[in-house]
Amino acid sequence: MEDRASVARIQAIFARTLLLPSDTGKILKAKFVQVLDTPPPPTHHLVSLGKQIQLVLTDEQWGQLNQIMQFNISARYEDAKDTLFKKATAGYTKEWVLRTESLFTLIRSL
Repeated sequence: MEDRASVARIQAIFARTLLLPSDTGKILKAKFVQVLDTPPPPTHHLVSLGKQIQLVLTDEQWGQLNQIMQFNISARYEDAKDTLFKKATAGYTKEWVLRTESLFTLIRSL
């Protein structure tokens, strides 16, 4: 059973993961054209785009970017959402909102 605090935490994670792919996808696609001189593929998969343009991230940052993409997927499907609800403690949510903001800032600085 979901409590209000868990719902609010999931909403916080989901809100940040919605912002990251939208703006970051645009940045990565622009960088794709700049680096490879070809139109980017029709994808929203940030890890794939980043690797194709040889974006320099640490292994930890790549893992975080992949996890953020998973949050975006998980928040859309009921069975995956239940798993995310169980994880979404206050500390977990705060940690991932901060990580999302940090990656967003890094990628925007390209």
